[in-house]
Amino acid sequence: MELGETLEFIRRNKNISLKTLCGTTLSRQNYYRIVHGQANTSINTFKFILDQLHVNFDEFYFIKNNFRQDKIFADMNKVKIFFDKGDLKSLDKMIAKYLELKQINQSYLHMYCLINVLKHKLSNHASGPCEALLRDYLTNVETWTHYETVLFNNCMFIFSTEFIDVTLSKSLHNLSMYSTLRKYGNESFRMLTNVLILFIEREEFERATFILNKLHQNRLTDDLLFEKACLEFFENAMLLVTGETTSDAECQRIINLFRELGSDGLAVIFERYLQKVRQ
Repeated sequence: MELGETLEFIRRNKNISLKTLCGTTLSRQNYYRIVHGQANTSINTFKFILDQLHVNFDEFYFIKNNFRQDKIFADMNKVKIFFDKGDLKSLDKMIAKYLELKQINQSYLHMYCLINVLKHKLSNHASGPCEALLRDYLTNVETWTHYETVLFNNCMFIFSTEFIDVTLSKSLHNLSMYSTLRKYGNESFRMLTNVLILFIEREEFERATFILNKLHQNRLTDDLLFEKACLEFFENAMLLVTGETTSDAECQRIINLFRELGSDGLAVIFERYLQKVRQ
């Protein structure tokens, strides 16, 4: 839907009258000019209308996008699933899709490069130009938003440990400012989990322990059962690294819990993590 069409869709479906929406701040004529695309609106007027409709920017654009997640973030989620499953065929299809789109804007180019990097990671090959492009972009951005954080989360394995050390403090600082937004609130937990896995893979256990302590600093509410299960799994995984063999059974118990709850995909992924720790 177009911007004006979306505003009117929300207003009508909420049964909010023009008198209530416009109040004494906005004329009905100006509102309809905005709705029909006959006039541009300032950010202040747009924010006023959203407040009167009781929706925020994120919710508005979700509705505007026909109740679908933003295309880039939706595809990043798909790509992560394909990567976790080792599904090279699906990754190839996504590469072909973004090969045609990458000339349109930088976000599509980043997606094309990200998918190539993940595919080559599965094949144990380097994807030089794509790695360099993502590395240069993330290095040169001074202040990260949600976009850079998700991008980094999906390709952090291409970076040196030293780069991750420097980047982590910057990215976590920015994430703390987003923590009150539920949409972004758990991104820091996911990032720390991914860094922990990466340090375990690189056998940098001192750094992995440091990250585990950082994970403990996250305030996990009662409804964040997945995050709590992750934390317990990696606590025991780190004990297993230090030779505490009974922790293997605890890790397996959490994997079995995922299976009992019907989360077979998660069970497979965590089984893979456990195999890496056992090695």
